[in-house]
This record gives sequence, C-alpha cells and structure tokens, in this order.
Amino acid sequence: MIITVLVLVLLNGFLSYAEYVTINCSNHSESNLTFVPSKDVAGRYNINWCTESDKEVTSWELTLRYIENRSENECQYSLMMRGPQHSFFRRRLNMDLNCTNVCFSTSLDLIFNGTCYHIKTLLHHGNNSTSPSDYVFYAKNEFSKQHFTDSQSPVNTQSNGEHLTVHWFLSYIPASEYSMDLFGDSTGQLPKDVTDNCTVVGRRQTEIVCSLWVPYGDYRMGLHHLAPWTTGSIFNSITNREYSFEHKPENPVPVTHNNSGLLWISCGALAFVLTLTVALVLICRRIESKRVWMQWIMQSVWKRNSPGMCRGRIVLVYARDCPHVMRLAAALRTLLARVTDDPVYDVYCPERWSVVAGAAGEWMRRAVTSPDTRLVLLQTPALQHLHRATGDLTPEHPLLGSVAVYRQPHGADELVTLALRLLNETAHRTVQYRKFYKITVSGLEVDVVPTVTPYRSYQLPQDALVLLRDLDPSFFPTDSDQPPNEENRFSNEAPLNRLPSVEAPQSPPENPELNKELQVLQEAASELVAYVRENPAYLTEQLFFI
Repeated sequence: MIITVLVLVLLNGFLSYAEYVTINCSNHSESNLTFVPSKDVAGRYNINWCTESDKEVTSWELTLRYIENRSENECQYSLMMRGPQHSFFRRRLNMDLNCTNVCFSTSLDLIFNGTCYHIKTLLHHGNNSTSPSDYVFYAKNEFSKQHFTDSQSPVNTQSNGEHLTVHWFLSYIPASEYSMDLFGDSTGQLPKDVTDNCTVVGRRQTEIVCSLWVPYGDYRMGLHHLAPWTTGSIFNSITNREYSFEHKPENPVPVTHNNSGLLWISCGALAFVLTLTVALVLICRRIESKRVWMQWIMQSVWKRNSPGMCRGRIVLVYARDCPHVMRLAAALRTLLARVTDDPVYDVYCPERWSVVAGAAGEWMRRAVTSPDTRLVLLQTPALQHLHRATGDLTPEHPLLGSVAVYRQPHGADELVTLALRLLNETAHRTVQYRKFYKITVSGLEVDVVPTVTPYRSYQLPQDALVLLRDLDPSFFPTDSDQPPNEENRFSNEAPLNRLPSVEAPQSPPENPELNKELQVLQEAASELVAYVRENPAYLTEQLFFI
C-alpha cells in the first residue's frame, strides 16, 4: 500500500501531463510571473508565468517554498532564502505554438495567510534545463495554516440494492488531482482503482461522489490526493484518507412462499381495510381542516372587533437544520411576536404543530394564500440543499442532479416544500410588498427562491429592526407619533427587491427586553456563521445526499 502511494506521488511530481497547464502566446518580451488568489476555490492561487518561447522545451518545473514569521515588508528575495517545501510539480509540455513569447498558466492550492512564498521556476529541454527564475510573494487571505492541516473528511455511504454511493466531504481541500481505490473484505486482495467512477462536485470542488455496483460486503475505500501540495511534509496528515464501511441492504424484507392462497386472501382483506381506513382519515382530515382554520379565523375576527389596530398573522418558514439554526429561528420567532396580534406560526414549534397537525397541508395552503398572512422565509444551508434552485446547477453536475433528504423525517418537513411551491405560484397575486419577507444570514449566501417577486429582503442580524418596522410601522412611531405614509412607503420607487437601504431605526431606550432579544439574535447569527465555516460538512449528520 505504501509503495503504491509513493509511486503515485512520484508519477505526479515528475510525469504529470500538460492537461493541468494552459499555454498561450504572449505579446510581452519581458519575463514575469503573477500569483493571484482564485475567486472560486478557497486557498487556490493562479500562476501565470510569461517567458521566451522554445519549441525544444519538454517540461515545466516549479517549486513553491514558504517562510513563516516574516512581515510583508520583510518578504524580499535573497540567495540565502530557503524555507520548507509547500508544493512541487514537473509538467510535461507540448510546445506546438509558433510565437516568440509564451505564458504558462496553472494553479496551486492550500495557500495560507500571512506567509512569504518563494517560487522557483524553470524549463527542461530533455536532460538540460534553463536557468531558474525566482519570485517572492506575500499571501494575505482569510485561511490559516490550520484551516487546511486540521481539515476532516467525513464520508456518507448509501446502499440501494447492489448500487453503492459514497460521498466524500473534504472540508477545505479541493479534489483537483486524486485517485480512489476500493479494497474488498478478502485478506490480501488487490485494490481496485475506481477513480473513473467518481466525480468532483460542488462549486469549491471539495466533494467527491463515487457511484459503484459491487456485491454486498465489508469494504475499505482509500482517497489519495495527487496535487502538487502533497510533496510538502506539512500536509502529510491529509494526503491520504481511508474509510471502512459495510455495504448491505437498507431494509431486507423476508419473503415466504408457503400458503400462497392464504397470503392472497390476507392481502385482499388488508387492502380493503386500508382503503376503508384511508377514506375515513380523509373525511376526518377535511373536518379537522375546517375546524382548525375556522378556529384561527374566529380568533382573528375577535381581535379585529377588539379595540385597537389588529396586525396580520405571521408564518415563519425555514428548514430543520443544526441546533445553531434552530436557536436563531427561536430568537427570530420571539422578535416577530412583537409585531403580530397572533402567535407566530412556526410549524417546528411543538405548540404550533399540535394545533395544525390535524390538517397541516390544508392549513399551510390557506395560510400562504390568505391576504392577511405575512410569510417570513429564513434561508439556511439545509434549505438550500433541500430546495436547490434550478439556476444553481452547473455543467459538472450529473444530468439528473442529486437529492438531499432528511435522515430522520419530521411531519412538518413537507409543509416547507408546500409553502415554497405556493409562494412561487401566488406571490405576484398578493398585496404588493406586504406578503413575502425574505431573510438571509450575513455571511451565508443562500437564495432558494431567486425568481419570486415582489419581496422584501433582509440580512440578519443587522436588519432585524428594519424587518420589525416593515412588518409593523407603528412599532417605531415617528417624532409626531404618526405612522409612516403607507402610500409612499410601498410605492415602486422604494428599494424593495433588494437589501433595505433605509437606515435601521434605533431601538427604544426604554425597552430593555427588546434590546436583550436583539442581543440573543445577534449571538445566534454569529455562532451559526462560525459553526458553518468551521464545519463545512456538518449537514451530513442530518441529510442523505442521493
């Protein structure tokens, strides 16, 4: 096993093909090298080296070293400069361009922050080589060294018959060059190279999905990174990863062939009972639907007949996620309760679920389409995976895409799907800009309904007071104690279909409880963003990716 890995690393270092290098003619006669961060992959830097062209060139060699504990001003080249090796490659080239100057382009990964990098590059002509060129760069980004060296690689497996899906989550390590081996349960059995059965997915190229047809049994899978950074000893702990698992039927069902006649009679009787039961359930649900909805309507009518202004109902919609998201949703629900005369309807809140569970689907349908109901959508990572917008698909995704489902379903999960579908169908028919309030968390860019309009958009925690004011203008009275002019406020000239540009109102100083609730919301949002950044594959604990 160790010999196999060493051979792969050597092949990568000295016999890599030109598919990782782009060669173009250049109009510049001076030799220069650029080293700039990529916008797509965390810690990736793009290299572009321009020099004189030579058709006799057979390969390009580059060595990247790093020197820590140097400031940006101290990052200067000297003959005595020598630090630990970070990356190395020697790429084969096919120089078939007829030009005087050329530029070679490639990329290097796992470049960490606050470090001085020394690049030595040269060209080979068979057994001869050109004089090396040296360049020095200082990297400034948001990724520390431990950001990469401490990365974990959780794995999710799923069996569907003999079809096996293995999903690798590599945290912040892009799968730019790799090989994948599958080991059987037999002692001494040679590994099988299954790299061609695997595909890199995700915008940041940090996930690998392998699709295999193998017999049931115990297996071990080995991932071997082959990128240039594997030559640096600092990354030894993350170069190779292994995962052991059992491939077995999910829910084996025993089948008996005895007493087949009795079995058919039993099945027929069972089918009749089930049909009768379903009919009774549908009748009961319809009755319960009317009862639940009428109870809600009568409560609102009673409040409308009460002294004072009645404020419309609020339904909070979001997907079940990690405890940090649930804490944020609870904090938001507490704030929203200040701008409605009814309870905030959150179907994941046990009290609310017990009220609507008897006719949940019909209740959600009427709630979303009712002109008196405001729908507040909290967009989180789980919601993005469960209800991915079509526009998020990229050419590297499989033709049929992938589906995320909960490991432990909840009865209210389908209500979120229903609410989003109804929102897409009916948002344009409701009162302009007073129906749909779309929320994202600052630092987590999620938009699962990009085509729904009109809407109001907010970022938490900074826009919390703006959200409360828009839901109930009287909550923040003007100096004259008069509410804002509704006709002007909801005109088409207002910045509605984007983040609110109006300065957030100040929290009333005489309301310490509100200040405390805002502080809880801010802490929950900050903890969520930090948790997602530190655990990019956390959703595998809650979701299956099929």
